[in-house]
Amino acid sequence: MRTKEIAATIPLVLLLYYFIFFKETEKKLKDTLFYLIPFFILVLIIVVLRIYFVSPDFTELGDSIARGLKDTSASITRSEYAITSINVILTYIRLLFLPINQNIIPTYPISASIFSNYTYLSLFVHIAIIVFAAVIFQTSRLISFGIFWFYITLSVESSIILIGNVKFEHRLYLPSVGFVIFLIGVVLVKIEWRNIFYPIFLIIIVMLSAATYNRNFVWKNDFTLWSASLAPFNIKPDYVSVCIILGDFFEKKGFLDKAIDEYINAINIRKDYAEAHLNLGYTYNLKGRFEDAIKEYQTVIEIAPDNPLAYSNLGIIYSNQGKLDDAIKEFETAVRLKPDYIEAHYNLGVMYKKKGLFSESIEEFKNVLKISPNFIQARQAIESISK
Repeated sequence: MRTKEIAATIPLVLLLYYFIFFKETEKKLKDTLFYLIPFFILVLIIVVLRIYFVSPDFTELGDSIARGLKDTSASITRSEYAITSINVILTYIRLLFLPINQNIIPTYPISASIFSNYTYLSLFVHIAIIVFAAVIFQTSRLISFGIFWFYITLSVESSIILIGNVKFEHRLYLPSVGFVIFLIGVVLVKIEWRNIFYPIFLIIIVMLSAATYNRNFVWKNDFTLWSASLAPFNIKPDYVSVCIILGDFFEKKGFLDKAIDEYINAINIRKDYAEAHLNLGYTYNLKGRFEDAIKEYQTVIEIAPDNPLAYSNLGIIYSNQGKLDDAIKEFETAVRLKPDYIEAHYNLGVMYKKKGLFSESIEEFKNVLKISPNFIQARQAIESISK
């Protein structure tokens, strides 16, 4: 549960399993609920710990809970994430039945309201599926169980819990077990014309086996994987996000000049794209082109003055150049914009220490430990100052 939060759905699945297959008496219900108590307590503990790591002092509990259920990399609102998830889940269902156009790059249209991107139609389909699961219960408990399994195990990553990306195909791993159970239920259902399913399933198995075999060639190496992932964007050669993705790929592989070219391509398409300027500045910094990096970070600040990463990165360059006052100014701005920005707090503490401002330095290191109690460097820094 601390590494894959989707495990928090296990107690609900166990409860569902009991209700569908074993419920007979009220006494058995009480016994079952009693045995499930440890599972639900563990879920509660994990949630509390997650909130604690985000806000150790639990001040403003409502805000702490909201921050604990949010990925800091998320760029959309909680309501947008929840509404978009309605369409995403339908896409997941389509992928289970028809696994084509798979892509590891998480791009998906965001829905701001139920009327955006025909979200209301997706909602209607989900309601119809759930009603079907309830109606089919007496005929096939496996079908019903499989459907509810699918929705329950998706509830952590496709709901109101805000995660950085609304869609990732690997999130289907556990929910797909419910899909398999559903298929087994379909095969075993006793209807007169069920024999027609056998040749159909045989054809499907052969087709999916061939598709699986071919998919291995896509995952052969980095080049084949990313080429296949970017192929859908080839119809839009000016698609700025593709330039960013390629730039990130080249930068991670150490091809810094190619990364710079892609970020510049993105900027040529869209001059005010803050992320492209930010990434370009970072890559310039890796290349040792510090003045160019400073210009890019300053451009980011002009475009998006509330971007804490730009100030922090700028502070790091000033620090390396020995411009301590300038660095302090940038780090202070970064932590003001993002109070839980660990790296900026730590770097600010280091700058204060170099300036001889020891009480301010200790305060910043304490701020780091409030956010992340296991940050050893901050604890060691406090001990070194206190000696």
